[in-house]
Amino acid sequence: PVFKNAVKDVPAAYYGHYYMVNGQKSKENQQMAWKFVAYMLSHPEEYLTKVNIVQPTVELMNSESYKSMPYSDVFTNDMAKGHIVYYGENSAKIQSHIREAVESVMLADVSPEDALKTLKRKVQEVLDEG
Repeated sequence: PVFKNAVKDVPAAYYGHYYMVNGQKSKENQQMAWKFVAYMLSHPEEYLTKVNIVQPTVELMNSESYKSMPYSDVFTNDMAKGHIVYYGENSAKIQSHIREAVESVMLADVSPEDALKTLKRKVQEVLDEG
């Protein structure tokens, strides 16, 4: 939302929640896990009306339940211009490498191409660690 007479229109960050299935499990286990994921995603209106969790699917965002919710348009408009925040086991390390890359370009005369190449290598090392 933007306040009246706001100097800047700063959209909120949004976070993603993901369901994943372990590819190292047996095919039978994976199939059952995917059925569970499908069930968890099969009733977004119930999540919305009973626990106020928005599963931002096209189906839900176009539903009357969502559209009739107070301020749903504010949420939708903000989400359209917001940015996602990724969080995981190695997020802090990756954020640090992003900061280093930006600062190397801004403060140390490193070319953006070289900074990106270094960033990709360092992030891949972090991902490979664990």
